[in-house]
Amino acid sequence: MTKTYVERTLETLVDFAAIHRDQMQAMTQHFDEALQRVTASIDALTIQVVQMNAGVKQNSQNIEKLTQAIERNTERVTQAIDRNTERVTQAIDRQIEAINGHLRVAEQQERTAQQNAANISDLTKLVTMQAATINTLMERLAS
Repeated sequence: MTKTYVERTLETLVDFAAIHRDQMQAMTQHFDEALQRVTASIDALTIQVVQMNAGVKQNSQNIEKLTQAIERNTERVTQAIDRNTERVTQAIDRQIEAINGHLRVAEQQERTAQQNAANISDLTKLVTMQAATINTLMERLAS
C-alpha cells in the first residue's frame, strides 16, 4: 500500500517532532546537569564564604584582644618607666649631694692645710727666733 502525500508528510512531521523531542530532552538533561554543577559550586562557595566570614570575625576578635593587650602593656611599661625614671632621678640627686659633700670636705681640708702651712711657717719662724735667743743667751753666759 502506498501512502498518500499527507500520510508521508505526517510521518515526516512525527519523525521530525520525535527527533526534536529527543534533542530537547538531551538539552534539558544537559541543562539540568549543568544547573546541578552550578548549584553545587554555589553551595560550596557559600560554605567557603561562611567559613571565611567566621575566620574574619575570629581574626577581628583576636586583633581586638591583641590591641587591648598592647594598650595594657604599653600602660604598664609607661608606668614602669616613670617609676624607674623617678628612682634614677632620686639616685642621681643623692649622688650629686654626696659629691657636693665630698667637695665641701676637700675644700675644708684645703683650707685646713693652708692654715697648717701658715702655722708651720709661723712656728718655724718662732723656733728660729728662740734658737737665736738661746744662742745669744749662751754667748752671754759664755762670756
